[in-house]
Amino acid sequence: MTEFADKEFSFCSPLRSTIFISHDKKVAKACGVHISREGILVSSTERINQVPELDFMFLLQEYPDFSKLSEDEIFQMELKRSIYLNNFPKHTLRCVGDLYRQNRAATNNFYSLRFIRPERDLEKLLFEYLDQFTHNLIYLVDLIGNIKKRKLLYPIAFFLGYETSNEGELCKEILHDFHKLKKY
Repeated sequence: MTEFADKEFSFCSPLRSTIFISHDKKVAKACGVHISREGILVSSTERINQVPELDFMFLLQEYPDFSKLSEDEIFQMELKRSIYLNNFPKHTLRCVGDLYRQNRAATNNFYSLRFIRPERDLEKLLFEYLDQFTHNLIYLVDLIGNIKKRKLLYPIAFFLGYETSNEGELCKEILHDFHKLKKY
């Protein structure tokens, strides 16, 4: 996670989704970075203006409980990544929020979008999504310490939004998220 994300919200999970943000009669396209119960962190080359309320929309993907899948099932999923990523159930979420904080950089801008008046359905979906992510994160930590099953680490981590191919960096990211989880 980026240092910026750590300062924004409570426990969050990676979010691999395109976010459409409506502001000042324009629509900006951003990439999801992280999601929490309070809001989302996005990255965009487009500038998003500070307005009292923003409308934004994105897909929230459901993930299976990877600990209940066999090694063969996980490796089959890895072989057909794009098919499985596209076949996981998805929910289209339309939200109202505000631009909580922004950090402009030379190439990408990072924006924290806080949910305002989230509907009960949104709160329920976010709780279920983060709860399942937490369960899968704990399973990833178990895999780090299990030499026999460690080969499952990369495919599961990829599906959960971790994108590094360096084993040391991947373990560092997973353990960082796990330690942050323990705080909440």
